[in-house]
Amino acid sequence: MNRYIWSVGLLLAVAPFGNLGTAAAQGVTTAAVTGRISDESGAPVALAEVLLINASTGERHSVRARDDGTYSFEHTSVGGPYSLTARALGFEPKTSTAFSVALGQRFVLDLALKRAAVQVSGITVSAESDPLTSPSRTGASTFLSDRAIHRLPTLNRSFTDFMSTAPQIVGRSVAGQNDRFNNIQIDGGSNNDIFNLGSTNGTPGGSMNARPLNIEAVKEYQIQIAPFDVRQGGFVGGLVNAVTKSGENVFHGSAFGYFQNQRYVGRDTAGIKAPVAKYDQEQYGFSIGGPIIQDRLHFFASGDFRHDARPFASSVQLGSSGDTTGVGITAARFDSVRNILKTTYGFDPGGFDAPTIPNPETNLFGKLSYELGTNSHVEVSGTYVNADRVVLGHSYRTNYTSSSSNLRDGYILSNSGYDFTDHTRTVRGKWTALIANRYSNEMILGYSTISDVRALPNRVPLILVSGNSTGSYVAAGAERFSQANTLDQRVIEFTDNVTFTRGQHQLTVGTHNEFFHFRNVFFPASIGIWNFASPDSLRLGLPNQFFRALPTTQRPDGPIADFNVKQFGFYAEDRFSPAHNLTLTTGLRIDIPYQPSPTFNPTLDTIAFPALGGKGVNTGSFPTGNILWSPRIGFNYDVTGDRQTVVRGGVGIFSGRPPYVWLSNAYGNTGQEQQTIYCNTGATVPLFTMDPNSQPTSCLSGAASAGRPSVVYFDSDFKFPQALKVAIGADQQLGWGVLGTIDFLYTKSINQFFLQDVNLPGSPAGPYMAQSPRLSPPRLPWSQRA
Repeated sequence: MNRYIWSVGLLLAVAPFGNLGTAAAQGVTTAAVTGRISDESGAPVALAEVLLINASTGERHSVRARDDGTYSFEHTSVGGPYSLTARALGFEPKTSTAFSVALGQRFVLDLALKRAAVQVSGITVSAESDPLTSPSRTGASTFLSDRAIHRLPTLNRSFTDFMSTAPQIVGRSVAGQNDRFNNIQIDGGSNNDIFNLGSTNGTPGGSMNARPLNIEAVKEYQIQIAPFDVRQGGFVGGLVNAVTKSGENVFHGSAFGYFQNQRYVGRDTAGIKAPVAKYDQEQYGFSIGGPIIQDRLHFFASGDFRHDARPFASSVQLGSSGDTTGVGITAARFDSVRNILKTTYGFDPGGFDAPTIPNPETNLFGKLSYELGTNSHVEVSGTYVNADRVVLGHSYRTNYTSSSSNLRDGYILSNSGYDFTDHTRTVRGKWTALIANRYSNEMILGYSTISDVRALPNRVPLILVSGNSTGSYVAAGAERFSQANTLDQRVIEFTDNVTFTRGQHQLTVGTHNEFFHFRNVFFPASIGIWNFASPDSLRLGLPNQFFRALPTTQRPDGPIADFNVKQFGFYAEDRFSPAHNLTLTTGLRIDIPYQPSPTFNPTLDTIAFPALGGKGVNTGSFPTGNILWSPRIGFNYDVTGDRQTVVRGGVGIFSGRPPYVWLSNAYGNTGQEQQTIYCNTGATVPLFTMDPNSQPTSCLSGAASAGRPSVVYFDSDFKFPQALKVAIGADQQLGWGVLGTIDFLYTKSINQFFLQDVNLPGSPAGPYMAQSPRLSPPRLPWSQRA
């Protein structure tokens, strides 16, 4: 199964607008300043002292120029203003004008020193900073500064809204790839929902509309489609790379507030003001930063608070004027079911009206920056996010049949459903240092926890009562898929990059390692589901169907996927310039994922599956340690020698993480975790009880219609996603501060997920793996969590 994606983008970037355009793919969280120190004749000035100072924070870097006069500062903090000073014996000192550097930029600044017999006061040379013309640009990317972020419109102040500024992105899909294959990186650490349920859009708390970072904390923001720097990994789609603000020597602060409600909704194009239901959305917050110790220790903090209350929206809704949308249930029937549950069984399921849905969020960020000394800088930052959302559903089934799979949903009353909560905590640390005046080191540590819980307003079984029309029914109590549904993730990351020079070659070696722990409790219908033919049957406690999922003796805790993943990454890169106007980057990255094998089910090993050529299924076999090779090469060619016309591009392989929800299904579905009982005749349906702790474990007669166990397993050659990307682009200065850019991108999937139900009638005689050994098909049945 091969997949080809062609993408062509055209972008005009206006530099004075400030920092909205394409950018370089240099550092993970920093920028670089490099250049050459020479005398007036162009001869190199060896061993000149080069000093770089950030006036806003006191950050200082110092190196000696090499024998050929070149120098480089590899891990300078984003921002400025910086000044660069060069001194050498027998030369007048020279200082540049103030300049700033952008995330990933490789800023080039050459200085020519004038010979002097005696020491005189220094002179100044002008420097121009433009990330759009950096020689490290290769593949397509987009860059936004904090000024651009605050100018662009966003109704929800969401960190990920700005992905749409990149022409290669539609929605969340980058260059045609599944949006689950993207990577979000903040201050060098992963900020994804690694488990990656479809409703989260890849961000922690995405199902609750939580934001990974409030935009008051964002300093610069970069979207990379095909960066050929091997330090960047963990994606086959795109990379969103952001760095956060830091405190400075001057105190700065801000406050904001936004308010929306139905009164601010305007008229349509015909001038008609349509009726809008009442809603309220309030967002307010702050930012503050400054010095604790001048030029040494600084702090920054920001907060964003959301109070959101909106009416429940559904196309299936019974209004005050009656059943105008074909719900098939009258108000009288709704009221009857509610009154019976309140008076007879002691809980209030709520009404049929559309309730107000609250969706609050608290989003906090804090950061400390400390200058240990010249060439040594430490940062510690963290985020604190809480979000909450009530979830209901109003639906009905026109083709209702008596089967266990249809015992779900219905028209859920307002005090039923579930309350979805998210708690995300992250801590990151970064240390950059120049060691032995030669080795530039960047170390990043990250730790994060994500906890998603579906809380039940009433912990009772799901009660379904038939409506007035066939195929419709009232739902009250615990929603089927939320009766036991929690997800906890723990992520630990360690990254270290060392950069040094050998002759004309700038070499980088590094490692990026990830350690994940997942505990996914997903046990639908574990409290039970009762179906009643009418309100009278409910009042008398006479159900006509009962369904429940039960744990087995082998797994008394049920289908809980509790597993760890370790992924080790190593890479090396060489950046060199065979000519003054040509920069080449070549590198190799390898990523090696390890994870334990699921439980072995001996019964399935003896069953002959026709789709597998008569072979059985080994649920305990999980491929681990398969190496993902990612070679890359990129180039940047200055055609005119003055950065007016640039051609750039590259080719390489990108390896990413899978959505671990797909992998988790193999740990919670070996066929040994759960069994079901389905009692659907009068003689077998057990006595009704509302007590969630005393639900029946068998039908009255002892006989039960047991559903088939759900089984998931992996192909022996399963590998994580990989894609080949080929990029070519050109930049042309058009005058008046306008830069024209055109990018071409070709993507071909190498390893891609392929899902096959091998137990369906008419399945092929053999697995697709035999036809294409590079594919990576986990076997996922239709019923699994996605």
